[in-house]
Amino acid sequence: MATGTKTDFVINNEIASYAYMEKLTQNVEAFNGASNGTILLTTESLIGDFEVEDFFAQFADGTLSKDRDPSSTSDITPEKMSQISKINPKVNKYSYISMTLDAFKKKGWTGDTFSMLAGEAAAEHSIREKLNTLIASGMGAIQSEATMVDGDGLSEITYADFPALFAKFEDQVGSVDLFVMTSGAYYALMGTAVAEKLMNVAGYTINDGANPTFGIPVLVTNSPQLAMTEGNAIMALTKGALVGVDSEVVSSAGGIVRGQENLIIESQTEYAYSIRVKGYSYTAVTISPSAVVLGTDTSWTSVAALQNTCGAIFNGIS
Repeated sequence: MATGTKTDFVINNEIASYAYMEKLTQNVEAFNGASNGTILLTTESLIGDFEVEDFFAQFADGTLSKDRDPSSTSDITPEKMSQISKINPKVNKYSYISMTLDAFKKKGWTGDTFSMLAGEAAAEHSIREKLNTLIASGMGAIQSEATMVDGDGLSEITYADFPALFAKFEDQVGSVDLFVMTSGAYYALMGTAVAEKLMNVAGYTINDGANPTFGIPVLVTNSPQLAMTEGNAIMALTKGALVGVDSEVVSSAGGIVRGQENLIIESQTEYAYSIRVKGYSYTAVTISPSAVVLGTDTSWTSVAALQNTCGAIFNGIS
């Protein structure tokens, strides 16, 4: 009588890893385009727990273009360049999935099927987790600058509130390329547009199916990270506002676990990614911070002119 062995049902780590990377690539490419370049997921090898970016501060207006008197021989004083260091945190994550071998054999599935399903599930969840963590980081950073937040969370946003929100970006208002809001806030805006018979909002008509947000795309998400003490945030984000960088090689491993009444088939994946928030430096001391730490305003400090940072917030009912 033939006896089944492990070779009859194997965990194919290569397939699990391939499924993870392919699914991740597909989702990332779709999301990067849909976010209009404001929330980006990318890949870059980065060692250590923190990434340090060094850059030079912008010169004040007039410092590099001064009046010159053709008849003067007076000495002049040169301008100096000032360095700014920006710290980006890295977070470390894992997924662990297990099932009884019997459950898969009863369905006539192979170990390759489990590997593919486990890899795809891990990739799907990692995308959602990254996006929620990036939103938390943006929320924490923006709230560290009170002037970049409007609203008390006790009233819905109206069209009269948008000019004040745009004004926070001063002459860089054209850099606002995405709104992030809950479905409640989005549909309330749509209802307001219809009720006020605003058939044309900033050149975009309701009849043509454009959203009533001054022609700026909207990411509608009920992410819990948008919640504030009162109400929920509507985030106005600029190009390159939030970037998640897969900064270490994704590792996947699996196998058969013995010692229980039924054999267990399992798969474990671990990964790490770094978080970049435009115009803000991570100043907390926590290594591999949670979304709670990243969403705390005291964890961030602005290092650029506020109109050039990641965005602004309106806090309203939704």
